[in-house]
Amino acid sequence: MRKKWLAIFLSILLFLIIQSNVKTTHAMLKLDEEQTSYDMTYEMELLEDADGNLSINDIVASTDKFAQNKSGIPNFGYTDSNYWIHFQLNNTSQLEEWVLEIEYPPHDSITLFEQREDGSFKQRESGDHLSFEKRDINHRNFAFELDIPKGEINSYYLRIDSQGSMQLPLKLWEEDTFSEKSQTEYIILGIYYGLAAVMILYNLFLFFSLRLRSYIWYVLFIFCLVFTHLTLNGLAFQFLWPESMWWNNRAIVFFIAASQGLALLFVKSFLNTKVHAPNMNKFFSVFAVVQLIILMILMVSYENALSLAIGSSVLLVISVLMTAGLCWKRGYRPARYFFVGWVIFLIGVLISSLADAGIIPITFYTKYASQMGSALEIVLFSLALADKFNVLRTEKERAERKSKESQEEAVKQLKRANSLKDEFLANTSHELRTPLNGIIGIAESMYDADASRMSLPHKNNLSMIIRSGKRLSHLVNDLLDFSKLKHKDIELECKPVQLNDAVQVVLSISEPFVKNKDVTLINNLTGDLPFVLADENRLQQILYNLIGNAIKFTDVGSITVSAYSITEYVIVKVKDTGVGMTAEDKASMFCEFEQGQAAKNQQQGGTGLGLSITKKLVELHGGAISVESELSKGTTVHVQLPTSTESKAAPPSVNVPLYEEIGGLSVDYTAASVVEVGKGKILIADDEPVNIQVLWNQLTQEGYEVTTAYDGEEVLQRIDAEETFDLIILDVMMPKKSGYEVSQTLREHYTLTELPILILTARNQLEDIVTAFSAGANDYLSKPCYKEELLARVHTLLTLEQVMEEAVEQKENLHDVNEQLASLNKELENRVKDRTTELERKTNELLKMEKSRRHLLSNISHELGTPMTSLQGYVKAMMDGIISSDDAKYLSLIYKKVLFIDRLIQDLYDLSKLEARQVSFRWKKISVKQFIYEFLLPFRTEAESHHLWFSLENNYDYPAHQEVLSVDTDRLEQVMTNIIYNAMKHSDGEAQLQITVTPSTIFFSHEEKYYTKDKNYSNEHYLESDHRNLIIGVHDNGNGIASDSLPFIFDRFFRGESSRTTNDGSTGLGLAISKEIIEYHGGEIWAKSEKGKGSSFYIALPLDTDAKKINTTPTKTNCFWRDM
Repeated sequence: MRKKWLAIFLSILLFLIIQSNVKTTHAMLKLDEEQTSYDMTYEMELLEDADGNLSINDIVASTDKFAQNKSGIPNFGYTDSNYWIHFQLNNTSQLEEWVLEIEYPPHDSITLFEQREDGSFKQRESGDHLSFEKRDINHRNFAFELDIPKGEINSYYLRIDSQGSMQLPLKLWEEDTFSEKSQTEYIILGIYYGLAAVMILYNLFLFFSLRLRSYIWYVLFIFCLVFTHLTLNGLAFQFLWPESMWWNNRAIVFFIAASQGLALLFVKSFLNTKVHAPNMNKFFSVFAVVQLIILMILMVSYENALSLAIGSSVLLVISVLMTAGLCWKRGYRPARYFFVGWVIFLIGVLISSLADAGIIPITFYTKYASQMGSALEIVLFSLALADKFNVLRTEKERAERKSKESQEEAVKQLKRANSLKDEFLANTSHELRTPLNGIIGIAESMYDADASRMSLPHKNNLSMIIRSGKRLSHLVNDLLDFSKLKHKDIELECKPVQLNDAVQVVLSISEPFVKNKDVTLINNLTGDLPFVLADENRLQQILYNLIGNAIKFTDVGSITVSAYSITEYVIVKVKDTGVGMTAEDKASMFCEFEQGQAAKNQQQGGTGLGLSITKKLVELHGGAISVESELSKGTTVHVQLPTSTESKAAPPSVNVPLYEEIGGLSVDYTAASVVEVGKGKILIADDEPVNIQVLWNQLTQEGYEVTTAYDGEEVLQRIDAEETFDLIILDVMMPKKSGYEVSQTLREHYTLTELPILILTARNQLEDIVTAFSAGANDYLSKPCYKEELLARVHTLLTLEQVMEEAVEQKENLHDVNEQLASLNKELENRVKDRTTELERKTNELLKMEKSRRHLLSNISHELGTPMTSLQGYVKAMMDGIISSDDAKYLSLIYKKVLFIDRLIQDLYDLSKLEARQVSFRWKKISVKQFIYEFLLPFRTEAESHHLWFSLENNYDYPAHQEVLSVDTDRLEQVMTNIIYNAMKHSDGEAQLQITVTPSTIFFSHEEKYYTKDKNYSNEHYLESDHRNLIIGVHDNGNGIASDSLPFIFDRFFRGESSRTTNDGSTGLGLAISKEIIEYHGGEIWAKSEKGKGSSFYIALPLDTDAKKINTTPTKTNCFWRDM
């Protein structure tokens, strides 16, 4: 790479040298009209004045000592000698006004001697030792006006003195040509300086935008570099300081040294040499100090400062190139542009320096090499900075991405910490509630057990323990509610609530708190208030907090609760006549952990969270809360709650969380069930001995038999040992197996009614409650709980168990005690095996019966209400004389209504007896043939009377006619009559009625699709084809039954679409009664129908395989059509 650059450099030098030598020499310059500009390089003679003492007369006398210039533009480098130039001009053209230009502005003194005709000399002076205004022509270079008459030969002498480089580029211009040339130069220089100015402003803007130090060093470097060239080009002296000769003489060295120092600072910042080239970083620091020393020397010696500046510039470029190459090699990408830029700048500066030193000839390229190189350098440096910015941006984006990933990880850790905090809070509450439950429970047990024998101080001490324990429990609950509200974990179950009932419940519970005060609790709510949309439990908590707070600060007077409605809200007012509040207290009363001055003065307890929780609960309901108070005059709190659009509310439940001290409050326990419960056997499981003792005390005092266990496995072992319990109370957090696991295991063998389970734990979050019920628990209770609440829940669960047991016992139908004793072992084996599924089935039946009972009562009231309303209307009309009492039409209508009610009552009576299996059946054995001729064939006459085409199809062969059926003939006739008359009723036009009698084996071979859940069947089939059954089919071609109605046709009070529209007087119980009778026979009834194509009802009656066949005579029945 280095050899390549060296070859390029030498090629350029060789080209410049060749260009400079391709010239011819002349003894005298002849001016003609064809040429308007002349290069005087080879038209001048030179003489060195080493001492600088020669005068013009000495020079004229020594003309023979001048030597013709033959080596290009004279350049003697940095010298202390003065130089004389002699040239002659022969004007043969018509142009008389010419301009002599010396194209090197740094010369100190230039004197032009023009010889007159008399031999004397006209002398004119210029140079940077004189002010700019003394120049012949206002131009950046030195220019003299020459007036040469046509045909004359003039002789001229130039004396040049300079402390800088002795360069002697002379040119002669026609005046207009000189002006054009000057304009072109100014345009080229303007482009260069304009480019530099743009780069300065652009990079300065980037510095203020990005705040990268490299940009400001780069801007200052370009600034000084530009001023270096402005001084070298003479533009600075022409336009900036035309009167400052001293400064202009030193400005070149000053700006060279300054630009070099700033270049070093730019290099250090851009290449980050402290990291990428530590050794060079120290060198650059020392080198920057050297530039400061040069500036100080400049104030004393221009020559020495200039020599140091020129020498250091070469050393600077070489050292910077080495550093840039090293950084590039080490993978620092922005160094590539930087390196190329310095290479170009090095070439330009080196060429200019060699030209200034006189080592190489001066040409246009060598003269402006540094300026052209600096222009390219400026552009490349800007690209390098842009590349560095892109690198920094990439690194920043990478750092930001890593930072973002770190932040995301930190967020995950924070979320995890928050989750751990919530878990810690739940576990801590559990650990706090467990000893609290023990303290409160044991103290209450002692108080209740020995109240009559206990001394008064002892009773007071126990009462104080109970109150303190409950108060601590309430503080824990406050903290938990506060945490849930803060994290928005509370979910409201809003429903319409009767505000008056909720207020009355809270006031009733608060009555014991004012029994020792002269305070009256008043409920001023009216009955016409709309329902509020609220969570009932949280509403009671809001009211309790406000009323409890009023009780706390009211010793005499009243506490009044009132309300009124406005638009979509109800405003509740809680007004007291207490001590009131100051303005400061009102401002902070809803803040967390704040207590008013009155509370501090009276030493009232509490965490200061009650009203804060109240405010957040109100806002969670979509309402607002405000307060009005005056010191010593009482306080009024206004609560705004949204109203409900519904006009029906559930009855109030007493579930007020008691968040303040409950001193002496006693709740009487009263059994609500009508069933008298015996004292049952209860198994309690908890790993805390204190909790075991509390539960044992509370339950045994009520007469329950209590067994204890200390872990989940012990509970299962006791159950596996066939110990029987009426109720199990489980803690959740137990060793070996949790309460959830024990509950799930027990539910695999016992239903909810067989073995009730009560979960009792300190965990009270929503997910804990849901998990408990999902695991199979009957009830859930949070510790610490009140003794009265625990006993009430235990009583309820045992009551439900006994009710369910009695219901199951009533449902069981034991026919014969002797048969039961004989098959006891077999039954016990089957019952043990099928116990779980049987009990669940029976529970479902009970639920179904209860649902059916409610549905039945609803339908009965509807079916009886309609005719009764009509009867009342007829009777009232007769009593009022509107209708005559002997009107036959209305008497007939009344008679029909009475008959309908009588038939309905009779059907209901029959159905209820059938369902309860309390009806007596008169069983009789008949053959299939008897059944066909005695029960089915007689319907021919009835069908024909209704203009129906009747056919009876017998698919039994002769031997099969002897098969025997065990039936109640009266009941079976009732079934057939219901079904056949139902078919007649829904047939019109060319109606057809067909009855088929088929053995089950033949029937199932044709009805294979009946095994699937076809939408055209009323219910799923359970008979098997290998069972022997008689299948009776009743077919009609009426309107059919809709597929969505087909599954319900055997339900009570179901009437088809046509019955509902025609009001044919049917009760809707006929098919339900028929179904019960058939099932009582051990058979099955179902229907098949398709809308618009008729219906088919099928009855399957079991054949008595043990009875002796009844001999019959063969009979053939004609078949009119088949539908099988």
